[in-house]
Amino acid sequence: MAELAGLAEQVAECDLAVVAVPSLDGAAMDASVLTVVGEAALESAIPVVVLTAQDQTSRRARAGLGIAGAYVTEGNTFAPADVGLLARRVAQTWSRPDSPDGHAAT
Repeated sequence: MAELAGLAEQVAECDLAVVAVPSLDGAAMDASVLTVVGEAALESAIPVVVLTAQDQTSRRARAGLGIAGAYVTEGNTFAPADVGLLARRVAQTWSRPDSPDGHAAT
């Protein structure tokens, strides 16, 4: 499916891959959208950040998928509004000063 969608090519054009999963645990690391995106990002040396309600992994375990950071929502909820707020904060952290509009992305 990822091949049909051209995921590897799309990820290769990015500076950062962001994946949101309800829980960052062994199951998410073994067989989920995170695994598919992580593998595509590794091929192009693109860092991955994960937005989640719960992080049950170690930095060492995450490194195997090229995950540069895991960010947990306030209150450990996975509601769209909470994930959206976290995404905005993470975007500011990872933004490059030379973004197309000359400002950090938000």
